[in-house]
Amino acid sequence: MAPIARKGGGKKRSERAQEPDDDDKFLDKENQGRWTDGFMVLRLARWIAESSMDVVRGRRQPDTSPSARKKDTPKLEPKEAAMQFLSNNKIPVGLLAIFALTCAIIAGGESYSSRDERSQNEAVNDYYGTLGILRDAETADVKRAYKTLAKRWHPDKNPNCTSCQETFAKIAVAYETLNDKEKRAAYDQSGDVASSELKSPRSVPLTRDNFDELVTFSNDVWIVQIFKPDDGHCHQFHPFWENQIQKHGHLVRFGRVDITNDRGTWLPVKIRVLPLVLKFSKHLSSPEIFPITAMHETSQTLMKFVLTSFPNIGIVLDHDKQSVQRWLSGSSRRHKVLFAIPGRSEEERYKSHLVPRKVASSWSDIFEFRTAETAALHRLGNDMLPTKVRAALPSPENATKQAALLFFPAKRQTEPAASAIFAWPAGEEELVLQLLALA
Repeated sequence: MAPIARKGGGKKRSERAQEPDDDDKFLDKENQGRWTDGFMVLRLARWIAESSMDVVRGRRQPDTSPSARKKDTPKLEPKEAAMQFLSNNKIPVGLLAIFALTCAIIAGGESYSSRDERSQNEAVNDYYGTLGILRDAETADVKRAYKTLAKRWHPDKNPNCTSCQETFAKIAVAYETLNDKEKRAAYDQSGDVASSELKSPRSVPLTRDNFDELVTFSNDVWIVQIFKPDDGHCHQFHPFWENQIQKHGHLVRFGRVDITNDRGTWLPVKIRVLPLVLKFSKHLSSPEIFPITAMHETSQTLMKFVLTSFPNIGIVLDHDKQSVQRWLSGSSRRHKVLFAIPGRSEEERYKSHLVPRKVASSWSDIFEFRTAETAALHRLGNDMLPTKVRAALPSPENATKQAALLFFPAKRQTEPAASAIFAWPAGEEELVLQLLALA
């Protein structure tokens, strides 16, 4: 006697067994495009193989049967045969052509990018030709050629010339190498291959070990360059860097980080471009990044980046005649120091006030500094400038040749407790000595 089956049980089990799982459906939909692509590739490969075999068989094993001889057609010209073949196989031949063109474009792009990278990293190697001198030229000839070319190509004398900046950079690199006996000898021995060391004797080499000690915890302003000696952009930037050290090395400190063997992951910013120039100062909460500009603008932009390293402490007397009286009578926990100096102190880039601004930045924890133009102070009325302050200033006749330093205790005192007059311009050391003597 056959066992009695439950109603509907077998049917449900069979239906569940035949229904695909949800995951299987998803995988089928996901892989459908891949199978289609693979199928097309296999069909194309099969067609190529069959066509090749047909050609080989047609050449090696001609059909000599009577039926074949009856169907034998006149032999076509190669051009007509090729056209007939293309007409019969349009799709496969088109796919082959697209494939070949794609490969050619990819290969060409890689070749161009590698060639462009080599051209960027390639150093200028004809320094004698750049300066227009002979290989046995004397040092005096090198200097003479450089001065002549510098006068002609200097960006300051050609403000509307876009190529002058790059030309001047090449001239400066050539002069820096050929004017130095050791560099010139190494250059000649290397077969006119430019040195990739990018030496900068006036820059402080910075590493992970000495960076915090020299830069992070320093009272000085630091301009730091992150570079690679073999980078083409670093080569072009090098003359501008050296020029700023020569002009403003007494104001800020310049240092460099070579990341050839060290990626610089310990630096406070990510390195995305080279060279990367950063400004570090205690009045900055984070490093200031030098903006990337066109090559012909680099000189002026870099100079502005360096000269604006210190806070402006100038009193704008032309716009606010009460500013001196208000500052002196204001409350402060620090002693106050007033620099009376020739020149308009409110101009951010006025060079005569850069040294006092540097001193003010270094000593800002102890003193509160202001600068003012001596002639402008004399033009103030007696109600706007205390009599003893006026008496401590250089005379109006000497307002352009002398400077004064006035010291005020930190208790809202509008009369100077001490003062000194000295010749102008003066260096940082003299200002510091005068400040310490008064304090």
